[in-house]
Amino acid sequence: MRKLSIWLGVTGMLLMPFSTSLEQGIVFAFGLPFIFAVVMLNITPILNVLSLKTNTSTLLTVALLFALVPVVTALLSPDPFVSMYRASVFLLGYLFALFIISISNRTDHFHAIAKAFFSGGVVLSVYYVVNFFTKGAELGFNHVILERYVGGASSLPWGASNVIAGVILLTLVGYFSVGRCMKIKWGWLVPVLCLSAITLTFSRSVIFLSLISFVLLVFPALEKTKIHWVMTVIVFTFFVLIAGATWVEKLEPDSFETLLSDRLDNDNLTGASGRTEIWADHIHDLPDAFFLPNGYYSSLTIYDGLTSHNYFITTGLEQGVFGIAVGALFWIFLFKSLGRRGLGLPRYRWVWLIVLMHLFVEDLNFTPQYVMAFWSLFALCVAHRRLSASQCNEFSIQKKSIGVGG
Repeated sequence: MRKLSIWLGVTGMLLMPFSTSLEQGIVFAFGLPFIFAVVMLNITPILNVLSLKTNTSTLLTVALLFALVPVVTALLSPDPFVSMYRASVFLLGYLFALFIISISNRTDHFHAIAKAFFSGGVVLSVYYVVNFFTKGAELGFNHVILERYVGGASSLPWGASNVIAGVILLTLVGYFSVGRCMKIKWGWLVPVLCLSAITLTFSRSVIFLSLISFVLLVFPALEKTKIHWVMTVIVFTFFVLIAGATWVEKLEPDSFETLLSDRLDNDNLTGASGRTEIWADHIHDLPDAFFLPNGYYSSLTIYDGLTSHNYFITTGLEQGVFGIAVGALFWIFLFKSLGRRGLGLPRYRWVWLIVLMHLFVEDLNFTPQYVMAFWSLFALCVAHRRLSASQCNEFSIQKKSIGVGG
């Protein structure tokens, strides 16, 4: 049963980047049925994880509340059916995280799920890059560069380019933290493809956080003999981007002028692409929503297709003061749990600090692809933190596979 569940989980993770589009109604990710099947087949192990008294018991209990608040507040939404679907996916992601934790006593099973998580990010990266150049050749790269919104030339059916970048960022920081102790053949392709795709999304915040992840997660753990690994990643990423840029330049010589004028425009930069104006408007509505929230996934309806582009403002508007309180507890206990004695390295805290920083400029908690990546990364970090610093204190994808303990 467990092996079947792992295969279903792996399939679900690999299929998550593909989905129906908004035009078809509810955005349905093709990996969700497989994830749902995994949860249904493992109800008992999942409940056992919650019932066991461990040093992460409080965190998992708070995380349960964190996953349930959207389900309750979805009933208050102007469109409760759509909101409940999104909230159910959020809860499903939490239950899938418990499944991952439940199998962490077997190295081979844990590694299979972890590799599927990284592979899902690679599939998404390749999917986005292929879509970028295909649409560019078809419609013109000026369109692709400027149409980064949902339904635009550079978007995928389920999200705009900045949302896609956010999902890939989770894969990248997960690989730099959890993947460092795993023997992964051709593992250097994970950051190369992820970084290439992130660059092509032109998301300034995610590009910046990707560089920060190198500084916080990779360089401090490098041995002198492993510098070639970083150089390989940098050189190949640079090569991929230069090759693509050369091709684009031949097709449309003015495309880079369009890119620079759009992404480096002074008003665009100082206003965070219009976010500061949105934040001011939405913060004004927060007091009214504290005790009478609008309902989970209601902002798109109430604000004519605009969300707050800030997880905390969106949570306040949609889930009220209770949602903010539970969310604050979740983040506090997450950082506290990942910093307990025996962790050895601060990399897990750095991972979630990077995730948290990104949520200050985005509110991706209702996108199925991001939700599944978020909870999967949560589970990998919680389970993988059992490794001691002596077992995993340098960045090496060629080290012998290490178990995570029971």
